[in-house]
Amino acid sequence: MAKVSSSKMHLFKLFLLVLILLVTITSSEDVCDAKEGDCPADQDPSPVTNTAVEQVKGVCPRPSRTIYSQGGTAQAYKPNAPLASTVCEPEAARQYKYKRASWNLSRRTFRKGTAPELDITIRFNSCSNDSKQCQCFKVERPSSPSDRVEVWQTRPDGRYSSLRSSDECRAQVQMNDDGTIQFTTVAPGSSGLMGGLGPSGFDWSPYGPPVIHMLVQVTDHAPILLDVPILFRTGDLTPHGFSLGDWRGQGWSKYRPRELVLSLTSWEPNVEENRIAIEYEISLQQTEGEKKNSANLCESYLKMLPSSFYLEPIATCSKSILDFFAV
Repeated sequence: MAKVSSSKMHLFKLFLLVLILLVTITSSEDVCDAKEGDCPADQDPSPVTNTAVEQVKGVCPRPSRTIYSQGGTAQAYKPNAPLASTVCEPEAARQYKYKRASWNLSRRTFRKGTAPELDITIRFNSCSNDSKQCQCFKVERPSSPSDRVEVWQTRPDGRYSSLRSSDECRAQVQMNDDGTIQFTTVAPGSSGLMGGLGPSGFDWSPYGPPVIHMLVQVTDHAPILLDVPILFRTGDLTPHGFSLGDWRGQGWSKYRPRELVLSLTSWEPNVEENRIAIEYEISLQQTEGEKKNSANLCESYLKMLPSSFYLEPIATCSKSILDFFAV
């Protein structure tokens, strides 16, 4: 019996030795698709080619056929603004009085030099509805010359620069390779029923919130038009909401988005320097095909109706108006 038990023990040890050798050989194999040459031991057989690398929380709104689905307005938009990192020069704050409304029926006028300067950073997230779930990632890739954000706003006095000849308070901002844009400007003023385009600055209530307009066009993503509110308390420069909503023509014709792709992530006021550092995140929706990457700002068939006049840019969609009015 002892000999039989000893033989079984030797067979069991031999089986274990063979098993260990097989596991060692299998685990030491290099995975490589190269037809020639040696493969480094640390080579990744499936390199990551996705340009959006870090998953984040974002928003995937329902698909929309209109560029105005996020509530943005483009009445005072003018194409071919200069490429710059400053939208509204600091001199504008010293040159114009600051006119700002926090509700519809009146706006306050502050002395020249009151409007604070703004340092704005925007990070873009790339989002898609994969497997019926919204998945968003930080955009980190070499930027293309076509990846840009067109930014325009009123001067501190609530007026836009001329749609004919001036590029004041207008700029195109190039996207950085880390998926952000950065620009400086001064706080915009509030415009009224004339939309900041009235002759000699003439305007009246109802007034709207002061906003910065952004037209975002990034390769392989749907374009987005946004109105970014810049409203704050005078004393400490902390954020403040606009009361009772927008009653102007822009408000009548705006779409009310169910899901906002814009989120405020940081607001840091500096009262001593009269300056505010602001950071936002914007969720971009992935698309396929070049046609979906360009913005159609002139989408209505009947012009001069509130549904188009207060939304679509006069300079490109209704050029004949520039022949009769000093805007």
